[in-house]
Amino acid sequence: MVGPLAAGTIFAGDYRVVRRLSAGGMGSVYIVDQLSTGAQRALKLMHAMLADDPDMRRRFEIEARVGARIESEHIAKVMAAGVDHETGQPWLVMELLIGEDLHAYSKRRGPLEPAEVVAIFEQLCHALGAAHRANIVHRDLKPDNVFLATVKKVGTPYEVKVLDFGIAKVAAEAFSANTAAMGSPSWMSPEQTQLGVDITPATDVWALGLIAFRLLTGKYFWRSSNERGASSETLLREVALEPIPPATMRAAEYGATVPVAFDPWFARCVARDPHERFRDAREAWEALRAALPAGAGGVSIAQEMPTSAQGAARSRPPSMPPPTPIVSQPPPTPIVSQPPAPPAKRTGGTMFGVLATFGVALGLVIIVWSSGILRRKSDPPLASAAPPPVSVAIAATSAPTPPPEPLGDLKDDVEMVRIDGGKFSMGAADGEEDERPVHPVILQPFLLDKTEVTAKAYKRCVDEHRCSAPPMKAGCNYGTAGRENHPINCVDWEQASTYCKAHGKRLPTEEEWEFSARGPKGIKYPWGKGAPASQACWNGDGNSVGKNKRESTCEVGVTTGDRSPFGILDLGGNVSEWTATVYCNYPLAKCTSPTRVVRGGSWADIGAASLRTTYRNRANPPDQSGNIGFRCAQTP
Repeated sequence: MVGPLAAGTIFAGDYRVVRRLSAGGMGSVYIVDQLSTGAQRALKLMHAMLADDPDMRRRFEIEARVGARIESEHIAKVMAAGVDHETGQPWLVMELLIGEDLHAYSKRRGPLEPAEVVAIFEQLCHALGAAHRANIVHRDLKPDNVFLATVKKVGTPYEVKVLDFGIAKVAAEAFSANTAAMGSPSWMSPEQTQLGVDITPATDVWALGLIAFRLLTGKYFWRSSNERGASSETLLREVALEPIPPATMRAAEYGATVPVAFDPWFARCVARDPHERFRDAREAWEALRAALPAGAGGVSIAQEMPTSAQGAARSRPPSMPPPTPIVSQPPPTPIVSQPPAPPAKRTGGTMFGVLATFGVALGLVIIVWSSGILRRKSDPPLASAAPPPVSVAIAATSAPTPPPEPLGDLKDDVEMVRIDGGKFSMGAADGEEDERPVHPVILQPFLLDKTEVTAKAYKRCVDEHRCSAPPMKAGCNYGTAGRENHPINCVDWEQASTYCKAHGKRLPTEEEWEFSARGPKGIKYPWGKGAPASQACWNGDGNSVGKNKRESTCEVGVTTGDRSPFGILDLGGNVSEWTATVYCNYPLAKCTSPTRVVRGGSWADIGAASLRTTYRNRANPPDQSGNIGFRCAQTP
């Protein structure tokens, strides 16, 4: 293992490191400039354990380029690959793509219309079908490995790109000595858990069925995958032992519906005997197209794809089904939330064999580079008033808060409101999965900006050479005439943190943000219990203000109905806001994630769900989104 590559390092003779974006269990991801072409690329530097012997190193270099053998434009391009001779670390260089993976898209959108699922699967199965014709099996197909990349075509919201072909195979074999199965439990086929069993295109077909169910319902098919804290044994029973119900029946349990014609297609995809499944992705696609005609009650993808640029801020339809109740848990121990200190995842043999191996796999499952496409901050936006959704998809890793920096000496004109803290119940029992369970939190006193930081205030920090300038492009307020008093947006997490530090402040914790919005009585919206009509700067739900869709932010503080019990403005709309907190499901004590919590609704949201005070969102620190901004907090 070697340390991180410093900015300016020349790697493999042709790539100058711009910055490291992430570090995870499988390695690190960097943005690099390719010296020979001048283009920016994504460099993945993997741990040496993927190349423990010379034969594995040779095979890695071959398999890393496997995408070039697949005749489909829906495969993410690998530009170069190799193994560093000094460290033994495998590496590959990929194209940079703007967009978000299918996991983030589904989480943000909720259930999709059948027409859009068909449209996505047409491209997805084109890639997989071409791979299967070339005798290539993905092995780790899941929403995280399907990327919706924005394109520069009018009326075309995204292009599906499948990630990490070939690498999954090498990774599985590299770890085979540890008797671990490679894959993600919620999407793995039973045969993947048996070492030495042939893996065929039918393995990917299993995952296709589960992905389609997820897109149509917004839920995982396996109950235990939707339940926080469910054990691996519970998932094991569902996948390997319990009868697999029809898709319509399972969807009804979640308060969702799927077309009846989907049932036989889904049942064939998830047959436990791979010989009973569709033979490959092409056959699965032909059957799905017949079962769910693209024009049957669907809507145009171009109408549904949001034009806002964000990594995770979601625009969910108001008709979302209520979340499945989680298993009951004992009341958690109160958490004392201290603000940051002021700066100083072919069957063979018996069912027993499947169960035994699957049990080991769930404990030792290895997910390899499951979502590795990056986006370039300087890439142009879609032809809309805001840049496209962006997400830096990287391997999961711990993301500790950076060390404190010295307090700044800049001044701003933002009024701060003192909140005396106290004990409150955080989360919502009837909210989404990541809002549960409700748990007590004790807060110390703190100060919070009354309004979001404006473009004008942020520019002063840039002019003082204390902050870096965000991009100046459509949908971004920095440098845009007439938007000086709009909230600053298109700033990444580091830029937001730097601004606050320069003013002797810090980003608020997630707990502080929620308490500031809910108040001591725990209200549903920052202004009270009533559903929003025109209180907030947002797109609406299609019934009232939604008839006149917004194309940008508002001036800070002008929607005075969006006022919390403490007098804090714009917590329900305008821009979503960065917090200091690392994103995970509750509890956060052992959270290992590169993402940060983003709170509050935004101008681009559709549906009132995201305006709730308990609604949680996330984005990767490098994301620069047209509907993410921030405000600062301070410890008195």
